[in-house]
Amino acid sequence: MKKILTSIFLLLILTTPLFGQSSEENKFTFRSLLLINSLDYNLDENNGVGFVIGSFEQNINENNIEKSSNSFIGVFYAYAFECVFCDTFFVISTLGNGDSVFETKDGSKYTYSGWGINIFGGYQWYFDNKVSISVGLGPSYGNASKTSEDIKSSSVYEEDVEDYTEKNKFRLISPVPLLLVGYTF
Repeated sequence: MKKILTSIFLLLILTTPLFGQSSEENKFTFRSLLLINSLDYNLDENNGVGFVIGSFEQNINENNIEKSSNSFIGVFYAYAFECVFCDTFFVISTLGNGDSVFETKDGSKYTYSGWGINIFGGYQWYFDNKVSISVGLGPSYGNASKTSEDIKSSSVYEEDVEDYTEKNKFRLISPVPLLLVGYTF
């Protein structure tokens, strides 16, 4: 999956003349909020593509599941309604691959891997010093399957984790809202 995502990103970057190129000198924007990082390439005044990588923990405290540790890598397409380098509303779609390690109350760990898609709608503030702040929310869908387990007691919570992942395949509001600070270069 990582090879496919890398191939898609490189294809989009290397074929930019087909999409049209921006007349701006600045083509790239690095965005981060420590746990999630992205690099995007602006195709023209309104469109951009890029990749995102991140890692974060989530406290769950539900159905014997204490927390999850998540890591992911993906590609995205962004459309800015006004322009990429101004205050504007935007829509971003992401496609990625990731791993989640769920830890239950007895210390057992269940690892799930799979792909996911997110669609964010939001707003970007772009400042004269090439710094931007982006915020957004949207739905998410993920499809993951168990790849390993490390059971620590006779209490098996595998079914609880399976139910949790099945219940949360689709979320109307992504558990990871978009909040990034960026710099354009």
